Amino acid sequence: MAIHIEWGDDSKTYVYSRFHHGWTWQDNAETRAIYIEMIKNVSHRVDIVADFSNAPTLPTNLFENARQITSSGNQANRGFFIMFGVNSFVQNMYWVVTRVVPSVAERFIIVESMQEALKIVKSDRSNPTITA
Repeated sequence: MAIHIEWGDDSKTYVYSRFHHGWTWQDNAETRAIYIEMIKNVSHRVDIVADFSNAPTLPTNLFENARQITSSGNQANRGFFIMFGVNSFVQNMYWVVTRVVPSVAERFIIVESMQEALKIVKSDRSNPTITA
């Protein structure tokens, strides 16, 4: 699979998801299903840290798959979806979407590095859920 997914730490506070060149929307759907199962097994908030450093482009049909991107199920402990390594196209699309649908910015975050992503993961762990 072109998307590798694993627990990011022993405390299971985040899932690390590494996207590789050539990933598809089907890969994303399969990874999403795995993530949903993973977070069902813990009771605290779980964030996703998505590393796009090795995936310079998105698959085609972005708009047709937008619901898949923003949907992460209804788990009570779902957290932030934190992305880094995204290209300028993704950054621009994110900017447009967050202006049209501001609630997206409450859960989906773009940062510059893994270090910045981990700061968010470690922030306010007392907040068990993120309301979007």
